[in-house]
Amino acid sequence: MHTAEGPAIDPFFLVPARGAAPFVWAVRTILDGPAELLAAAGDGSAGLYAWVRPTDPHGNRRRRAIVLYRSRDGGRRWSPEADEGIPGRLPRITARSGRWRIVDRPDGGFDVQRLDARGWAVIRQFPWSACPAG
Repeated sequence: MHTAEGPAIDPFFLVPARGAAPFVWAVRTILDGPAELLAAAGDGSAGLYAWVRPTDPHGNRRRRAIVLYRSRDGGRRWSPEADEGIPGRLPRITARSGRWRIVDRPDGGFDVQRLDARGWAVIRQFPWSACPAG
């Protein structure tokens, strides 16, 4: 499981898709609207947590406070949560987990890679794409 974002986009989790072919990933949006994902943590029993600070469309931080969001269903639905609801210390979610890692692309997107006997191999590419003009 991994997180990725940029400022000024919808913060999201990238999770393995259940019941799908190997190496299929799903994007799970935490919050609709521009925001900065500051940290993420979780475990199987407590759910997933994301600390988010709203930004303007250009990634500039607003004076609003950081909001904690929680998902109890693998990132499908998120809701604001009080900080007091966190059950102790949770493991931080990082860009690398065992034989998996997320690597930034030169175009601003990212690749999901897996380590095998030959080294790191790209499993799925997520190239950057511009927002449609509207």
